[in-house]
Amino acid sequence: MSDSILRKIQKLFDLASDADDEESKAAILRARDLMVKNGISENQIKTGGSFGDNEEVARRVVMTSKMTDLIISLCDVVSRQFKCGCYFVKRGGQTVLTIYGFERDIDIAEATFNYAFASLNYCSKRYRQKLKILDRHLKMTEANYKVKSYSLGYIEGLEYALKNQTEELISEGYELAVVTPVKVEMFGKENTKPAKKMNLGFDDNEARNEGYKEGQKFTENIAID
Repeated sequence: MSDSILRKIQKLFDLASDADDEESKAAILRARDLMVKNGISENQIKTGGSFGDNEEVARRVVMTSKMTDLIISLCDVVSRQFKCGCYFVKRGGQTVLTIYGFERDIDIAEATFNYAFASLNYCSKRYRQKLKILDRHLKMTEANYKVKSYSLGYIEGLEYALKNQTEELISEGYELAVVTPVKVEMFGKENTKPAKKMNLGFDDNEARNEGYKEGQKFTENIAID
């Protein structure tokens, strides 16, 4: 990878440090695109892209809080789309969320997760406000259920959008650079336990569909020169 490409990717990461706007999201996704298209080494091609040179699998804590299963699911979706994995542990009433993979992949996965988390919070709050306007007598429990259904739909829509981006890269001949390395998959099997079944049974279809449509917009407008 040339120094100019490295500098460009670094600038995109610098731009993405503020995860509250569309420019940040575009920078993250454009950085991924550049890393994929310029990160295939000769050795990776010879080995079928399986072991990622001699790189070791790293792990990084990306969030510690009293998070819901929806947030864990969001991290899982993002991690898997960026050649990583994630796991969580409960400590002192809080959940510690960790992403594992190769360092350069964790960088992109973490940045995307942070933006997706901020975006989900913003969109779900906006949706809650919309519910209040449409029905000011709506009970809190009903509103909460609708918002959770909306959030689940958003995550599903986001996953669809990221998968489409990956498929586009594969169609352009970059399949080796978007497949999760064998080392990372082996690390997950050897060092993490199967996740418990999460509480994601939110089936208000109207709310879920609205969230899905919003989540599908996640990868729009990513072109940056």
